[in-house]
Amino acid sequence: MPTERAACLEHLGRLLPQVDPAQALAVLHTRLREDDGSLVQDTHGHLAGALRSLGVPAAKAQVLAIRVASCEPAAGVMVGNSETNDIQPAVARGLRAVRAAIEEPVPASSAAHAVVTSLEAVAHVVRRWATDEAGGSV
Repeated sequence: MPTERAACLEHLGRLLPQVDPAQALAVLHTRLREDDGSLVQDTHGHLAGALRSLGVPAAKAQVLAIRVASCEPAAGVMVGNSETNDIQPAVARGLRAVRAAIEEPVPASSAAHAVVTSLEAVAHVVRRWATDEAGGSV
């Protein structure tokens, strides 16, 4: 079974045959790292900009395909306040989930991987997960 990086390079090679997949991945990672660090990323904008810098016109469908191909669901995080509408569907699709109980009491139980009571705590959890995955550095 290919590693996540190898699978990603394979997908990028099919999606962008005119560009070296390793170069495309490096540019995509660089653009995403340049983000302001907030919880809300303009991922479409970053990917479209990265594609333009590689000389590839960035159609919306292509950007969506790259987002899907670039990571496994477990690399994503759903932050939501509804167990039924946000948390359960995200967990069922393999994403990690953070239940943000900001305007309502903390639930007695949740399918979420973390339950927090503030947006600051959401940021802390997501940064901790990212640091753990990066081997201690983000």
